[in-house]
Amino acid sequence: MKVERVYTRGAIAVSMDASLDVAAAVMRRHHVGSLLVGEGPQGTGEIVGVITDRDIVIQCVADGYDPRTLTVAQVMTPQVAVVREETDLHEALELMHGSGLRRLAVANGDERIVGVLSLDDVLDGIAVDMASLAGTVKRGIQREANAFDPILPH
Repeated sequence: MKVERVYTRGAIAVSMDASLDVAAAVMRRHHVGSLLVGEGPQGTGEIVGVITDRDIVIQCVADGYDPRTLTVAQVMTPQVAVVREETDLHEALELMHGSGLRRLAVANGDERIVGVLSLDDVLDGIAVDMASLAGTVKRGIQREANAFDPILPH
């Protein structure tokens, strides 16, 4: 299975100058747990990092800081792990495991970031495949039951 089959299209970005409460509001509005961080207004420039809901909680809220006074740049992870759409999912999972990341940015053939691959995306993709496999087994059993109705001699 390839990354292109399961990743979430349309990465959401935030400016590195945005406050953490603004970043949290963007996450809530888009129902995501991470944002790419870009230079310039609304993060529309070069991608320079990533920030997660966990970063905000662990590095700000849990330590008693006010999320209105800290910026995304102060809390973000200053690098982004990227995979291409055509990358094998197993390879992407190895990268996640080896680096301790739950999300990877996804780039297209033009090297433009086009989405995010999360562990949730991977689980959803595997679940669809497992359901399909289970359905195939069940249909096979039904087919056999219908085709091999024994005729016993009297």
